[in-house]
Amino acid sequence: YGGLDGYAFGGFATLGGDVVGVQQSVGLAVAERVRGVQLGVVGVALHLEGAQLGAFNVSGGGEGAQIGFVNVASVLRGPQVGILNIGDRADVGVGIINIYAQGRTQLEVTGDSGGLLRLAVKHGAGWWHSVYTVASSPFYREVALMVGLGFGARAEITDALHFDADVMTYYVVDTRWQPGTSFYSRVQLLAGVQVIDALDVVFGVGLDVFFTDVAGTPVYTPALDVRWDMNTTFWPTLILGVQAGD
Repeated sequence: YGGLDGYAFGGFATLGGDVVGVQQSVGLAVAERVRGVQLGVVGVALHLEGAQLGAFNVSGGGEGAQIGFVNVASVLRGPQVGILNIGDRADVGVGIINIYAQGRTQLEVTGDSGGLLRLAVKHGAGWWHSVYTVASSPFYREVALMVGLGFGARAEITDALHFDADVMTYYVVDTRWQPGTSFYSRVQLLAGVQVIDALDVVFGVGLDVFFTDVAGTPVYTPALDVRWDMNTTFWPTLILGVQAGD
């Protein structure tokens, strides 16, 4: 257990103090400080200046990137890319589930010109966020419940104005609304204007796509819908709502 300058490869474990270069293991790679690249199924670095590439990456913080299935860091000046990202703060968190103690979290409620209402939680670090959302169609003869996931990016123009670009995909839970297996997706661009502290009015446009594996006319058919084929319908929509949180 000591310093490393260059390249080190271990079997099931490599242990190093200050690593300058590449530390690699087919199992566990542990170092006090990494200035370079750490490769392993499990990588642990008290301080990171470079990259951790592995299934499970743990760092006390630093500057660089973590790429793996699960990434854990305190404060990371750089991206975390994985299925699960956890930390106090990161520049960018790209994953299915992101949990940041000092991250950005908003609750968003919107309606649209197609008659759908949706509730979404946006959470992330820096300019990137994940979207966890449910939607329903209370104004149609068959009320549907849809659950979805998505991701998006935010541009802060001023303290009182921002833009969100989001992509979401929903699974239609209630088959009474549409027989068979159905999915609903949306690409949207929203502008947010602050009205009071931690409360914004949001408005914008979206493009919706509905797919079902049962060919025929969907129950949900907005006035401006276009049939791509017997299974796919898409339409533009206008969006209005509110967004709360920091």
